[in-house]
Amino acid sequence: MVSVTRKLTLTVISALAFLTGTLSPPVYARADERPACEQNGITVYRNFPGAAFDSCAFSKDGTVEFVIRPEDKEINPSPWYAFRVVSNASRRLPVVLNYGRIKHRYLPDVNYDGHTWQPLNDAQVISNPDETRVQFSVALHPAHATTVAAQPLLAGADYRAWIDSLDSATVSTKEIGRSPLNNPLWRLTTAPKTHTLLLIGRQHPPETTGAIAMLAFMERLFAQDELAREFRQQVGILAYPLLNPDGVELGYWRHNTGSQDLNRDWGPFTQIETRSVASDIDEYLGEHATTLIKSIDFHSTWYEVFYTQEDATADNFPALLGNWMTEFERAMKTWRPDFALNRKPSHNADRPTAKSYFFERYGVASTTLEIGDATPDAYTGRYAQLAAESFMRVWLEQSR
Repeated sequence: MVSVTRKLTLTVISALAFLTGTLSPPVYARADERPACEQNGITVYRNFPGAAFDSCAFSKDGTVEFVIRPEDKEINPSPWYAFRVVSNASRRLPVVLNYGRIKHRYLPDVNYDGHTWQPLNDAQVISNPDETRVQFSVALHPAHATTVAAQPLLAGADYRAWIDSLDSATVSTKEIGRSPLNNPLWRLTTAPKTHTLLLIGRQHPPETTGAIAMLAFMERLFAQDELAREFRQQVGILAYPLLNPDGVELGYWRHNTGSQDLNRDWGPFTQIETRSVASDIDEYLGEHATTLIKSIDFHSTWYEVFYTQEDATADNFPALLGNWMTEFERAMKTWRPDFALNRKPSHNADRPTAKSYFFERYGVASTTLEIGDATPDAYTGRYAQLAAESFMRVWLEQSR
């Protein structure tokens, strides 16, 4: 059996609804879509944002096998897949995912209505001994398409819907440039202040739980309660929520269309995405004569973890990081008494990550906040909200 613990409920659209009360409209196969494979009234499509697999083929017994390959030869083991199936009758479809030599990582999420994602569990997914090939089945119905993905889909249109739902009196949106495939690179800001908090997200396409955490974190900062209002009176928020829109739309495992890991391009700046954001950050800070206090980069991995520098090593606001971690752990223990903070302090100056770049460039503590692949939405949302609340409280306390 696949030894991955999966969340009981996860829906990227319901996550957005949890944050904003909005829902994206369902998108099924279009009449002009070209099938990837078909047999006996069952048709498989991949012409939608986030869709990805190398090939598919039906066997005589009706099983459809998908060959899953990365966008490049050398890649992080984050084997993404997403496909949509239309059937002319109600039935169950046996599915095989063939990863070649890569191990299976993401348990399937299934969407039957265009809104709600239902994750399969370990018992529903059978693996070969080395976990390079798995099989499961999904229900098909003629009234709707069935979409299967490694993680619930959170593509550019979903970000656009979320951005449009924000209070324009609090948050300003600007397109700072375009990706190689002409997708927008968005910047979100609150009113400029003498200090600025920087947030970055979705450098790696499959990492949707980290993306949900970033949305929840920002929602808490943008709130209209006394804590958030007082914080925004002192600190402006500068956020780039979707750094790799092309990789997200194409269902890539790790890279952008330039075959680069964007979180290894902070310094070389060989890619337009990192180059545009870095330049915009410099221009924004200079234009508004504001000082960066911290950067947070949101990701996903197998479990929750904070990658940070050591306490008190930042040139600017050296106590802020340690105080934030202490206050966050206290807040989490109030909610979950058995909580234990998972934090890994380090600094690799020779590695061109966002975490290293902002520490070196601006002298601020820089954090990579990682959420587990299978962490439930409700937990992710509360975790991120408490992280935001504790950060705001610590800043206000130290500034008094």
